[in-house]
Amino acid sequence: MFKEKLIFGLNILLLVFAIMQGYHYSGILAEKIAINFSMSGEPQNWIDKDHLITFNIFLTFFVFSLFTSFIILAIKKKFWLFNLPNKEYWNRSENQEETTWKLISFSNYILCITLIFLLFVFNTVYTKNTNLEYSQWDLFIMIGIYFALILLGVLKFNKNFKIPTD
Repeated sequence: MFKEKLIFGLNILLLVFAIMQGYHYSGILAEKIAINFSMSGEPQNWIDKDHLITFNIFLTFFVFSLFTSFIILAIKKKFWLFNLPNKEYWNRSENQEETTWKLISFSNYILCITLIFLLFVFNTVYTKNTNLEYSQWDLFIMIGIYFALILLGVLKFNKNFKIPTD
């Protein structure tokens, strides 16, 4: 339980970092920000600085709220909303506490790596637009790492929800 609270606290901290990141870059960025780049690194589409920063903050709040609602549903034991392997076993009253904490742990894990990924993407866009050091491959590497972490989380999820053979 302490681990889940610690990770949820980290998620709240990441949410605050998203707001601070937008505030930090708002004074540095030009009025128009490039949001789409060609393969050669040339900007193709532009957006107002304030709109992009506001969108990024709202997107971060949306993701945080979505996963927090999953956590609330798990706490309220609404397991029929989740597509669990071996659902009949995990919905039994003697297994509901364990199911709750496994769902909370999984939701916190996915939320944490998603928020870190979003912060990195936002930072990449801001960095590219302030002409700071930037490699176009950083984003592709981060996407690969993000998907690998999601895959590991899903594999762990399936492993945790197998029926124990005691």
